[in-house]
Amino acid sequence: AAAVAAATKATITFGLEADKIAKSAKAVGASAEDFQKIVGAFGLGGLTAEQTEMAVKKLGLRIGQVAAGAGGPAAEAFEKLGLSAAQLEALPLPERMALIADRIKDLGSQSQRAAVLNAIFEESGLAMAGAFAEGGDAIRDAAQQIEDAGIITNEVARQAEDMADAVALA
Repeated sequence: AAAVAAATKATITFGLEADKIAKSAKAVGASAEDFQKIVGAFGLGGLTAEQTEMAVKKLGLRIGQVAAGAGGPAAEAFEKLGLSAAQLEALPLPERMALIADRIKDLGSQSQRAAVLNAIFEESGLAMAGAFAEGGDAIRDAAQQIEDAGIITNEVARQAEDMADAVALA
C-alpha cells in the first residue's frame, strides 16, 4: 500500500510539474522543450526559473514593441547588438538567447553591456549579465546538457496540462 501511495504521489507531482512547464512555456511563447532548455541553461548560470521566465517575457515584449515600430531604449539596444526583431522572432528560444549573448559579449565595456541588458530585460537584465558573460556557446552547451539530462517532451507537457485543466474543471 505504501508503494502504491508513493507511486501515486510521484505521478501527481510529475504531472503538476509538467503542467507548470507547459503553462510557463505558453506564457513566454516557447515550446515546453525550449523553455526547459533555457531555464536549465540559465539555472546553471545561477538564475532561478522565475528570473528566467520574467526575462524571457520581457524579451518577448521588447521584440514585439520593436517589431511594431516602437523606438526607444529597446530598439536602440537591438541596433547596438546588430539584431532585428524579425531575426530574433524567427529563432527558437535557446538560439535567440545564445545570439543575444554572443552580441552582448562583443560590446566594449561592462557599463555598455549593463545598459543594453537593462534596455531589453529591464530589472531582469542585471541578473542576466552573468548568464550572458560567457557568450552564446556557453548557453548552447548548457541547453544541450539540459536536453541530454532529460526533459519533458512537448507532448507530455500538453497531456499534463490537459489533465490538470480537466481536474480543475471537475
